[in-house]
Amino acid sequence: MIDLSKQWQYEKLDFKGCWHLAYYIPNKRGNGTLAGKMIDFKDGDLKSINSWSQWAGDELSKLGIEFHYIIRALGSNELEPLKGKPCAIMGANLGKRLGAKYAPWLINKKRATKSLHTLKTYQERFDELHEVYIANDKGGEDLNNKNVLIIDDITTTNCTIAEMKRAIFEKWPEANLHLFCLGKTEYDQASNDTISLKYF
Repeated sequence: MIDLSKQWQYEKLDFKGCWHLAYYIPNKRGNGTLAGKMIDFKDGDLKSINSWSQWAGDELSKLGIEFHYIIRALGSNELEPLKGKPCAIMGANLGKRLGAKYAPWLINKKRATKSLHTLKTYQERFDELHEVYIANDKGGEDLNNKNVLIIDDITTTNCTIAEMKRAIFEKWPEANLHLFCLGKTEYDQASNDTISLKYF
């Protein structure tokens, strides 16, 4: 697993930890590549979702962190988390594996948003997501002083994660936030060359 915590975009989040498994390389996402496997995940291929979930569970277990809650980023058209989405399935799998409560209802959106891959600059993405997430405490959960794992499929600029943090901290300013993604966008064509495909 690759530690993102010291990269400047993620260091400024001041999360307790930020990790990903591989790199999403836009120009190298053919069949059989790790970037291609991420597309399979996003497309809802159940075999791929289970493989990524297994890999994620194995690596996150090695951290020795007791995660209390798992929350996922929402898709562009989701105002409330929908069942059956790839990250929803992975979140439920990780909850069982890590002994954490998968609690997707704890975060909602005020409105639908544009797909971030259609927005080219950081500022466009920031503006599109500005104050769009809202934390939901109707279940009586208290995330203060709890280890919360936010999961997403691919991270590029961290705009989504920063916005989720803002919303969560409005309700639970003492939550201990961690980030896990399958991939981080990268343009070095050799980035995945030393990462094993054994889970696939």
